[in-house]
Amino acid sequence: MSAVLEDDFPCMTKEEILAHFDQACKELKLNLEGKLELSSAEELLQNLED
Repeated sequence: MSAVLEDDFPCMTKEEILAHFDQACKELKLNLEGKLELSSAEELLQNLED
């Protein structure tokens, strides 16, 4: 097993984490209102393979 280096996973500041969380909440709200269609995990994996 190889050691995981900090450089492999860049740290985010508290402000960055909260901003990402805020964006996720806004997207979820839009989805619940029918204004935004979210991708499924299957679609996400397919896009990563392409």
